Amino acid sequence: VACQQCCKTINSIDVQLSRPHAHLCNGNMLLVKFASGGKNKGQKNAPPNRDVWKVARRRPTCCQPHKYFVCWHFNLKEGCSVHRARCTFAWSEEEVALWSFEKKHKCTQAQMIEAARRKIREQSSKGTAATGAAPEQDTISEVAIKQMDEFGGTFREICCQCFYSVPQVISEDACRRLTPHWPWKGLLVHVSKTDRSVSYKEVRPLNDKSRLAPCHHALKQRHCPKSQIRCSHSHNDVELSVWKAETSDRLNRAHLLKLSAKIAPAKKHAALPTDAKEELPERIYCCFCLVTCESPQQFAVHKTSAEHRRMIAMDSDLDWQHRSPPLNVTNGRYTRCIRGEECELGRECPRAHSTEELHEWESRLELRQSRATKARQLGLQPYREQLLDKYASSQAEVSVIAEKIDDAAVECQTSLSKTCQLQHHISWTFNVTSKSPLSQVALLQSDPDISFQLVGQGLGETCVEAKGDVFAITPATDPGKNQVSFKATRYGSYQQWLVFDFGSEPVLKKELHVEVVDAAAKRVDLGNVGHVPVMSTRWHSGNRTVMLLRDYSEDDHRLLARYKRPAVTLDPLAKRPLPPQITADNYQQSLHTALYREEAAQETVLSRLNLQTEVLIKKMVHMPTGEIYIASTGMLFAEVPIPPQMGPDSEEGMLLRRSVDVALVALPGSEDGSPVYEVSLSKDLCSVDCLRLLLPESVCRALALDDGTSRPLDVQFQLDHLTFCIRHAAVDQMDARLILPDITNCALPTTRPGILPATLKGNDKQKKVIMFAVGERTCDKPTPPFLMYGPFGTGKTYTLFQATVQILAEPNARVLICTEANSAADLYIQEYLHEYVTSGFKEATPLRIVYKWRNMNTVSEVVRRYCCLDPNGPFFAVPSLEIVKAHRVVIATYAQCRTLWQLELPRGHFSHILLDEAAQALEADALIPLALADSSTRVLLAGDHKQITPKLYSMPNDDKQFVIRTLLQRLFHHYQRQNHNTAQCSRIILTDNYRSRPEIVNFVSKHFYLGNHDKDFKGIKARADVPRHPDLYPLTFSHVSGKCDFDEVTRTWYNTTEALEVAERVANILQTWPEIHGRLEQSQICVISYYSSQVKLIRYVLRRKHMGSVNVDTLQSIQGKEFTVIVLSTVRTRSSRQSMVTDGNLGFLADACALNTAMTRARALVLAVGDAMALCSVGGCSRVWQSFLREAHVHSSMLPLSMVPEDI
Repeated sequence: VACQQCCKTINSIDVQLSRPHAHLCNGNMLLVKFASGGKNKGQKNAPPNRDVWKVARRRPTCCQPHKYFVCWHFNLKEGCSVHRARCTFAWSEEEVALWSFEKKHKCTQAQMIEAARRKIREQSSKGTAATGAAPEQDTISEVAIKQMDEFGGTFREICCQCFYSVPQVISEDACRRLTPHWPWKGLLVHVSKTDRSVSYKEVRPLNDKSRLAPCHHALKQRHCPKSQIRCSHSHNDVELSVWKAETSDRLNRAHLLKLSAKIAPAKKHAALPTDAKEELPERIYCCFCLVTCESPQQFAVHKTSAEHRRMIAMDSDLDWQHRSPPLNVTNGRYTRCIRGEECELGRECPRAHSTEELHEWESRLELRQSRATKARQLGLQPYREQLLDKYASSQAEVSVIAEKIDDAAVECQTSLSKTCQLQHHISWTFNVTSKSPLSQVALLQSDPDISFQLVGQGLGETCVEAKGDVFAITPATDPGKNQVSFKATRYGSYQQWLVFDFGSEPVLKKELHVEVVDAAAKRVDLGNVGHVPVMSTRWHSGNRTVMLLRDYSEDDHRLLARYKRPAVTLDPLAKRPLPPQITADNYQQSLHTALYREEAAQETVLSRLNLQTEVLIKKMVHMPTGEIYIASTGMLFAEVPIPPQMGPDSEEGMLLRRSVDVALVALPGSEDGSPVYEVSLSKDLCSVDCLRLLLPESVCRALALDDGTSRPLDVQFQLDHLTFCIRHAAVDQMDARLILPDITNCALPTTRPGILPATLKGNDKQKKVIMFAVGERTCDKPTPPFLMYGPFGTGKTYTLFQATVQILAEPNARVLICTEANSAADLYIQEYLHEYVTSGFKEATPLRIVYKWRNMNTVSEVVRRYCCLDPNGPFFAVPSLEIVKAHRVVIATYAQCRTLWQLELPRGHFSHILLDEAAQALEADALIPLALADSSTRVLLAGDHKQITPKLYSMPNDDKQFVIRTLLQRLFHHYQRQNHNTAQCSRIILTDNYRSRPEIVNFVSKHFYLGNHDKDFKGIKARADVPRHPDLYPLTFSHVSGKCDFDEVTRTWYNTTEALEVAERVANILQTWPEIHGRLEQSQICVISYYSSQVKLIRYVLRRKHMGSVNVDTLQSIQGKEFTVIVLSTVRTRSSRQSMVTDGNLGFLADACALNTAMTRARALVLAVGDAMALCSVGGCSRVWQSFLREAHVHSSMLPLSMVPEDI
């Protein structure tokens, strides 16, 4: 038994015992070493030293392991390098032996120290009696000595107000502030020091309300909601022991202070001069890291350290029984793995494997959140984290961080965007002028790849936040200076937000950009993804106060706050490039990056429509059809002229039609932070020359708009950001290892004879798909997603319906069918399930989930029977959880599957998820239903990737690095890279066509499908019995050498001569169609053009010739439909050949997927009308057109008949 004066410290646990002089030894340290001849595993070859002992720490009581072990992270220099003084493992073999002895004999170190001290006092008493000297500790009670023996350390009295301030300040003897707290109120604390830490445990005064029991919040290291001051229970073991001693043994606290003063005299601080203008340096205390900081700046640096963040989040010092929980929590909660202990992912599984493990994870999450709350309330959270938390939870970001604020200006003489070479340093110097003092300066981005730091007097390396007084900000007449530096350590593009806080919200933001390039490399233009380099700055909640029109649900608000727009997000994934190869490990991060890039690219396209124009305000709208629309009371219409660059076939026009429902309006000249108003875009009321906005009464009142007036307005059209938020949420909720599985660890379902009924209709490949769906799972390995490639007319929808019927034969099976389009989802009910259910199979009754505000007139009566309807009006309703569970078949579009999330439907509820039209859905959209899958869910994807795929604005058509747009393509290439039989058997290509004539099928198969699949793919086979025209070959071409013109209004091309030729050919087909094949109705003919102006022209010509029932439309409107005759109007001619060299919108001349989709709509005849020379010489489809013309010529169907391919 010894004290600190008896020992000389060697390292973190070794001391050398040398009692230098007579002193009052309090014996608060228990020293141990192995006896002579005992086993010392840690020092087998060490020379014996009788004076070297090891300090024995107190045995932890928070956990009671079966056996004690030496800490893996222990080293002699600093002790436990991970948990420091909070480590619950032993630090030496001697400590292991001592703790095991205490546990076995149920004794404590305090009892050992007391026994040793008793022996020392007996020896001291004998010596004193012999010399006649008075005992030195006669004025100190035995109870005080016992307290010192039990806990060691010393007791001090500090300023109570300082200790409970935010942050905590240690002020001994007197308050060290410029204005001391008065009257002085002392607080007794127990001080325990090591080489690297110092612990202050308060011992509050005992009163009538005090309870001699520990606070259960403090016992579990959680934040006490009553706070330390008001809680009547003890908050630490020292406090509880002192309270008990005061109650039962009448302990006098003065004795503790007197004994501590003799053992370790307190340092005397110089008195604060009466004329002092500055307060003494504060010792700010961090109760998580057990350290004190001598200055506010040192404390600010400490708060931003990784060690501090780790200590706040640490929960491993308690005795947990299961795996550590994953750090990423989906929707704020953990989930249970349905596979349990049999899960093939083992310890890497992000879900709990038992109920006990799930409860422990929830307890650990609650503990981490409670510790974070405590750190926030004690002022231990870094400033930038406080700001980012507030920013992340706000949907009005401009009220938190703004690019411009009143009464303050920050200027930089150099550009904020710079380029440098590797290992170079660059810096920015900012001049700050403000009426208010600068409170804080911080760099917000914390990506480890970012090497930005603040530079200032007294600031260390890697400083990312500092107090404003470091930069000597003076009144407006003498601006202060702030400097930021950057070191280029890696190639890439980097972004940083520098914020200035002047004591009020919002704070001022400056965006810094650095591109690190190789001096010898050629500069590559990356397309400015994420920035708007055009007419004016895009409005968003980060630079304007947006007055919202739409009512969002609570879940919508949560998503909007979590996944911010690319322009205002601080997510580092928004700025990172896509990896060269996407795997299961980086799949989620890569998809988040791709979504940010796509949204930024679409915003860039829409920025071309930023308008500052004269707007006509009206109460009524007169349509060309004679209809009159009147705005509701207080509301008005605004007619916005269509800008010249926006045509229906332009990127802007297509994006406006598909993805824009609202616009933001404001008066011209509005400044940053000023309000902008959200209004709805009335697409049904738009015409060829203007767009119409519906202005609510509040906007009309705020902007002083009246009927019949004309006002200049700034107008910006806005994307539906919530759609991207839902996609981000789907990426976070799905399990990447289920989407991109390790094929070597997967197994296909087994089949047995007779598993399918003998009456089942279908070819062998269709039956193979059905057998995969109903096959038995005979092992614990997961089943990989099954891919069904089905070219046009091969019966993909029929196969999935038959698979659904066979799946329902299993009593517990449930099926979710998803499609991209509503029409395809309705088709399952109209063509298949309705008839099957009405024939007596009630268990197959489907539930059709429909968007609540979908127009009732677009849904057939048959489909409405299977939808939930609103009893209060002609609207659809969201089904309840009970209704969903009552149906074994659920049908929805990809987007509407989010409804199932909101109902909190458990993962694995559906035994099968069938994804139809998977080649037409964006990859992130297909993940929305797959977020409901677990390892036992069987997934089937069906589609045709050679048809039109979804357009991605962030991926240029000529950029071959980014060819994968859909999940079907992703999995196809993933399986192709796997040289394994399971991968080969997890995909199939349907080859039997039941729609079109053999001539059409063979041509399409040869030019669009062969060479793109497995080596065993031999092409598509025609199985349909479709009659043909007696004179016209199924592939017919009509040459027109007219002239195409550019429509300045719609910004698209049209060809008058070609329109007249189309009308003549359609009339000829109707007249010459043989009656033996049945009457050919006008509605069985469809004319397709790539350009909307040509569509309108052809419709006009056909109506004049009494053929108004003939379908005329663009390609996007007829996808998924089929007709007896297809007429293609290609429009472009040799006269526009020179402009076609630079024109990217060549239509059927260049877009192979579009041409394939158009031709495969035909059952009996494809008639192409166009300029043969232009088709065969320009564009990526020229070889296809050359082959088309040769085949038509061979069969005498190239008109005029006198024309031969050699002429072309």
